[in-house]
Amino acid sequence: MPTLGPGLYPVLLAVPEAVRRLPPRQRVICLRSHARKAVRRSAARGGLLLGELVQDPRGVPRPANGLYWSLTHKPDWVAGVVAPHPVGIDLEGVTEHAPTLFAKIARPEEWRLAAAEEPRLAFARFWTAKEAVLKATGRGLAGLSDCRVVGVEGPRRITLEHAGRLWRVEQILFRETVAAITVEETSPLWSIEEEEGGRSGF
Repeated sequence: MPTLGPGLYPVLLAVPEAVRRLPPRQRVICLRSHARKAVRRSAARGGLLLGELVQDPRGVPRPANGLYWSLTHKPDWVAGVVAPHPVGIDLEGVTEHAPTLFAKIARPEEWRLAAAEEPRLAFARFWTAKEAVLKATGRGLAGLSDCRVVGVEGPRRITLEHAGRLWRVEQILFRETVAAITVEETSPLWSIEEEEGGRSGF
């Protein structure tokens, strides 16, 4: 894999069919391992020496060799990223959800910002944006009520307010899945790997 130099290089990997067919407990173990592979590929793309990937007792990734990392996994896809600053990444399928869940993750004034979007897509965008920010801060879902969408800027960017500052999140939609990542100065260059040797980026 070529080194691209300084930047933000999230990597998404398709989950092999053999892993998707495993029993639930074994499947989760393999998904976590596959997501860590995505983290290491992200580091390699940026030419970063990552070191050991360790999480604290709450499951929050600890900086490795002075670098921050984040991962996520779903049944069909995993993703990982490495950055020199706190970072969060998340995935969510575009599917139906109960109205009560909409009310749980955002206030009415937040949903009005995405009124023009198809509700399933708006849900996936809000959910992944908030998850990405809460991972970057290490709060996790315990901080959900304090994380607020304040701007929806087209199909690929959302601005949120959390922990006393504004966070910018960039997103992509692929294969009926939304991927989201927190960004600082640099926009991400996504790598989507559907199978070994097959890669696309945008």
